[in-house]
Amino acid sequence: MLKFMLFALKIAILIFIIHKNKTILKQLTLPQLTGVGSSYIFTVFIAFIFIYYGRNWIVDEVKSRYFGYIIFLFIICVTIYLCKFILGKVLIKITNGVLPSSWK
Repeated sequence: MLKFMLFALKIAILIFIIHKNKTILKQLTLPQLTGVGSSYIFTVFIAFIFIYYGRNWIVDEVKSRYFGYIIFLFIICVTIYLCKFILGKVLIKITNGVLPSSWK
């Protein structure tokens, strides 16, 4: 039951985001929408890989548990910042400046 509720919540959030940004989405062509969607999926995949393997390879070598948590938090912050920066540049190039409108 919990899995179904979480899935329904994800769908509801997706519908809300699409509805909220429908004026921006109407400005984009189908190839641009496909490029934007694949860019987001690729960025999430890259972030997952960096965070997962950064934790397994780097943090597991550290003997101190607390220092390992600090390094892991640093890896997460750097990964999110870099992925957001690169995704912003890619989206500007794909959509000719329409997206990301609020990442200034």
